[in-house]
Order: sequence, then C-alpha cells, then structure tokens
Amino acid sequence: MTGFLDDLHIRRSPAFAEWADGIRAKLVRRQCEVLAQATAEAMATRQWREAVRYAERWVKAAPLDSAPNAALIEAHFMDGDRALALDAFAQYRSRFAEETGQAPERALAELAERIRNAGVAAARRRATEEWYAAAPSFQGSLIGRGGEWDALTSAWRKAADGSAQIALIEGDAGVGKSRLVEDFARWVSASGGTVLRGRGYDARGGVPLGAIIEVVAHNVPVGLGAPLYAKLDQDIASAMMSINAVKGVEIGAGFAAASLTGEQNADEMRSGADGRPEFTSNNAGGILGGISTGQPIVARFAVKPTSSILNPRQTVNKAGEEVEISTKGRHDPCVGIRAVPIGEAMLACVLADHYLRHRGQVGG
Repeated sequence: MTGFLDDLHIRRSPAFAEWADGIRAKLVRRQCEVLAQATAEAMATRQWREAVRYAERWVKAAPLDSAPNAALIEAHFMDGDRALALDAFAQYRSRFAEETGQAPERALAELAERIRNAGVAAARRRATEEWYAAAPSFQGSLIGRGGEWDALTSAWRKAADGSAQIALIEGDAGVGKSRLVEDFARWVSASGGTVLRGRGYDARGGVPLGAIIEVVAHNVPVGLGAPLYAKLDQDIASAMMSINAVKGVEIGAGFAAASLTGEQNADEMRSGADGRPEFTSNNAGGILGGISTGQPIVARFAVKPTSSILNPRQTVNKAGEEVEISTKGRHDPCVGIRAVPIGEAMLACVLADHYLRHRGQVGG
C-alpha cells in the first residue's frame, strides 16, 4: 500500500503527487483497519499463529503504532514463545526511540515486564487448551493500579505459602475492578494456582440462578468410542442430559463452533518434542468422529435455575382459575454447585464404560 503509484511520476504536477499521497494514506489506514480486525478475530478464536501473521503485517504497515506492536507481542506469547514476544518488544522500543527519541508508552513496557517475569509457566510450548487457561491476560494495563496489584500478588504469595487470605476489591462502577480481578485470576493460573469462579446474589430476593459447568478429563487413551451407534461424545451427552435440571450439553467449542470458519475450527497437528503428533488447539474437545484423540475431553452442561421460587408467580390451579403461587421453605439458590461432582462422576462412568468396551474388543 505504501508503494502505491511510486513508479508513476508526472512532471510539474504537484497536484498529482498530493493526490497520490492522500490515496496512499487512505489505503494504509484501511489496510490497518482490516489487519486489526483480522488479528482480533484470530486471537478471539485462539488461532495464535494466524494472529502472529496478521500482527506482523499490521506492524509493517504501522511500525510506530503501539496497538499492532502490542498485538504482536501478545500473539507471540500466547503461541507459547516468550522469547519472540520479548524480542518483538525490544525491536519496537529500538525503532520507536530512533524515530521519536522517546520510550514506548508505559502500558506496553508493563506488558513486556510481566511477560519477562512470567517464569516457568511461559516456557516454550504449544498453545493447547491448558496453555490458554494458564496464560496471563493482557486486556488492560495496570496504570494507576500498581498498589492494588501489589496487594493482590502479596496475598497470593502468602496463600501459596499456606496462609489463608481474603482480598476484597471495592470501588465505583467503571473504574476497572472486573478487569483487574480477571487479570489477577489469570495470573494466578499462570503461577500454578487453581481459580474457582462464583457469582453472588441477594439471598433475600429468593431468586434462584442457573449455571454452566465444565468437566475436563485428562490423559484419556486414544481410540475410545466408535464412529457410529457407540460414539463417545454421544454417550457423554446422554449421560450429562440424564442429570436433573440439565438443559443443554456441548463438547469442545460446542455451539461457538457455529460462528467459526472451517479453518478456525479445525485442530491442526504438528510434531511434538518426542516426535509424536500434537494438536495445536482443541475445538473438538478431545473427540473426533466419535473417537477419543488423546487430547483432554472437554464437556460443558447448562443447569437451569431451580423451580422453587420464593417470590409470587402467576399460574393456574386445577379448577382453571388464575392464581399466584410461591414456594415456601429452604431451597438451593443454585443446584449447579451440587451438579459439579455429579458431572465429574457421569463423565468418569462413560469413560470407564468405553475403556472396558475397548479392552473387550482389542484386548490389553
């Protein structure tokens, strides 16, 4: 785009040169908009290598802008290569200093510093589902929140040493509390911690809530299931739907796969360090064609809110009269909490059943 009409010159025509410069600038802006959107879509669907390629082209079109450089740094890191991420920052810092005589903006410098300090969790490896879950988030900077971040990380270190800690984050709406908490939760995951998420409600309101529960099975042997009639995902879905209050089940990317292109949804394979093939993503949820692939099996099921509602609701009695009804007594505000071990048990039962079938068919 930057070379548009470079080889065409009209003597004594400054108007043409001015027009060509304007067209070039317009094309570069449009190119950057397209590349920014493509990069964002690749990141949203965890296609990190695609994101790296788009971000590199974006940086080439706008080498001094912070947005494309930040996207390239993040894409490299999420692809599992901390060294390339830090190298991308070093190149941008050098290029920016040479052109402007200034340092990059603080947010970008903090991003690089956090990647540098990411430790063992950021070692070079493929961007699997586990890697994505353990990767730090880069949605926002910590400008102006350094004190809060230090307090949270201090509490985490004490908790990791065995001392129970409670951190309460307060503030007005819109000041960035949710973003700070999300960033911290992902950072704890990257440091080897386990993050449990919950949602609070006003117990006095008597309004029950639903839930979405994800169950993951690791180290499942390759080859369990069948391409027809005894498909592994079919039996998992059947088992999950047999749980009371469950209204929907999805495997892997599930319903989100409908919004992906074929290239985005397909799980590519590469040779691993031991020479065995590895998947670079897990949209299939560990099952292809009804048969386990060796990847983690990921199943999610939706649990409806309980039908026991304390607040009056409209209904019709056996005489056909319109009346109000309210349920009295003590009831679970969310049965999703109780459903977690049930979902785990159901998945374990299905896998055990298929393992025994497989052993009966092929021996071993």
